[in-house]
Amino acid sequence: MDTIEQNKLLEEMISDTDFKQNTLQEISTRATSALTESNWSSETWTPTSVTTENSTLLWNTTTTESPSPPVLDLITILSLYSHYRWSRYLGIYTNPVLIVLGTIGNFLSFLVMTRKSMIKSSTFYYMAALAVADTLVLYFGCLRTWLAYLNGYDAIILSPAACKTFSFMSYWSFDIAAWILVAMTIDRFLAIHYPLKVAKYATTKRARKTIITIIVIFAGINAHFFFILTINSRGSCTALDEHKNFFNLVWPWLDATVYSFLPFIILVIFNSLIIYDHHKAVIRRSSLQPNMVSGSNIQPFYRNYANRRLTIMLLMVSISFLITSSPKTILIIIRPYAFNVLDGGTGINFPLLATYTLTSSIANLLIYTNHSLNFLLYCMSGLRFRTELKHIFLRCISPHGTRRISTTSALIENMRRNSMNAGKNNEHMIDISENVIECTPL
Repeated sequence: MDTIEQNKLLEEMISDTDFKQNTLQEISTRATSALTESNWSSETWTPTSVTTENSTLLWNTTTTESPSPPVLDLITILSLYSHYRWSRYLGIYTNPVLIVLGTIGNFLSFLVMTRKSMIKSSTFYYMAALAVADTLVLYFGCLRTWLAYLNGYDAIILSPAACKTFSFMSYWSFDIAAWILVAMTIDRFLAIHYPLKVAKYATTKRARKTIITIIVIFAGINAHFFFILTINSRGSCTALDEHKNFFNLVWPWLDATVYSFLPFIILVIFNSLIIYDHHKAVIRRSSLQPNMVSGSNIQPFYRNYANRRLTIMLLMVSISFLITSSPKTILIIIRPYAFNVLDGGTGINFPLLATYTLTSSIANLLIYTNHSLNFLLYCMSGLRFRTELKHIFLRCISPHGTRRISTTSALIENMRRNSMNAGKNNEHMIDISENVIECTPL
């Protein structure tokens, strides 16, 4: 659970209890009495400790008078529980790894997708935009959360302007990343389901218009942050009093629907249709295998093979999103029932709150993982992506590197033609086609 979600949950708990003005004081009193019951002395208080769940709190104080219990804030209390401590460890040590990997991977993905040989495809156009959106998610979500763990406070509470701006950018970047993926999946489905109309539906011009539309729509959906948020007297970024019901009760479900529920449903439907159409195409091609090596069919054969590889790469990206976003989606649904941290409206169930913090932290890390590791999925499943990435590195290392690839490409092209004339089998043709695609010159 990141700092924003934690503050929001505390606001909900404070507003739902009967001790609004003295919540933290009562929490402190209850926790102290429960944790230090056997360690207080009315005559002397030597350096002592309180141990709970293999963790020790120390008070380095010596006095002959009966001391007052130390005033504990919520973070101190939750730190007594191992689940909360594990959530902090994950946030402190895992987030920077995802930020570094995601920044490098998304930067390289953008370079590859925007090369002249790639950007002509609407799918690669969407992937370039997705790399930018994923980077925004990492910097306005993951990086800010990590800095909050290190500094002990979130940058969102620095000022009302920071409260509004960080909230808007965080929600907006999550939304556009999810819906660019949705648009890319629908674009791929249209290209597969209507191959004769691919020049009409799957174009870079249409992709550009779709991306701009997504950016504008979700900027409008999240623009309310600039009007309803402020810094309250407790120093939390929260809604104005007249908007609290919307912000605490309506907006969480609206946001979950926009980022999780709808994209999840649409991706499941269209990916299922893509797999079904792909399966039908494989069956249809297998029935035409005796004619695949004929001169009139050789170019469509190679084009279909490249399209299949592109489809597999897109399916891996979509399935990755479904897998990594599912835990957060499920947590949003079950939270009111499985993690009701209020004790009958008179207190807070700290062990359950600590468990929820760890569960939410794991779900958030899975989401950040999805936005940082698409580059690895492209490398694993995208033959053309790997080829273009090699071109970039070879150009940086040696200006003559691309010439060597061009020479190799010409040799393999001659091999392909010879094998076609000799009537080699279809399996051998596939092996050669991979090399031809991989060694395409600049």
